[in-house]
Amino acid sequence: MANALSVRSKTGRSPIAEEVWLKEGLRQDLDQPHLLILIHGYQNSQATAERSYRRFRNALPKDAPREFGDPWELHWPGDHPRALISLATYSVREGLAITTGDRLAAFLADQNRKQNVSIIGHSLGCRVALEAMRAIRRERRRGKYHGASVGSLVLLAAAVPVGLCRPDANAGSEFPAPLTGSKEHVFFSRNDLVLRFGFGPGEFLFWAKDSAVGSTGHPDPRWSTRVETDIGHSDYWGSWIVADEIVDLISGSRTRRRAVRPLPGHASRAQTRQLEDRRAPYRLLRTRLW
Repeated sequence: MANALSVRSKTGRSPIAEEVWLKEGLRQDLDQPHLLILIHGYQNSQATAERSYRRFRNALPKDAPREFGDPWELHWPGDHPRALISLATYSVREGLAITTGDRLAAFLADQNRKQNVSIIGHSLGCRVALEAMRAIRRERRRGKYHGASVGSLVLLAAAVPVGLCRPDANAGSEFPAPLTGSKEHVFFSRNDLVLRFGFGPGEFLFWAKDSAVGSTGHPDPRWSTRVETDIGHSDYWGSWIVADEIVDLISGSRTRRRAVRPLPGHASRAQTRQLEDRRAPYRLLRTRLW
């Protein structure tokens, strides 16, 4: 049984609940010294998100540090049952991502201040994560945040405008820097066709035309670490190479690189996976700001 949190409404009267609630797992397990939270992206039904999360758990190395033992899934209403309606209401989904971030920050505020939290977001789930960090920063300035510490934020294929992340709050940036004591790691791909051809038009209609962080890795000096990949938008959760690198970045150690093996249930992709690994699917571009 997976550990799962949710902000999907229980009643159906509203797409989003008033607070994060325990969907599966034991409440006492939320009080462990380390907490790893996974956040799915846009147009993910609950079933789709569960499959993605399962792929990530399968991709983690068996000797991963203890903070990776039992990741917690976060489910949020980033979809509509009808795909065309969901696409047409992208601005609503973006608004729900912002609200979900506020709910997540409130949840973390109630956690033990000695707890260390790592968050991994994908696509529009990265917006959820960044909004949570902004809400925590706001409450810290007011002296009202006394909850868990967020040590690492990992953004996979972030569907977030570059302009919102520039390290200059006076220029309209909403996420100009990581939280004090936190590091933010960006995984991006110039071969991400979803972000290349889908993100721009969506932002142009509902926000302002801009490139996605997950497509370019920009702004360069903003992130603790930039990891360039050549994989597609939906390939991050199931990549062992990405999982290994995430473990390294969060734990601060180097994992043992594993032999290539086929994805569970997708043996026909073994040869493709071997070819991807041989051509060095990503290179590290590390920019340390602290």
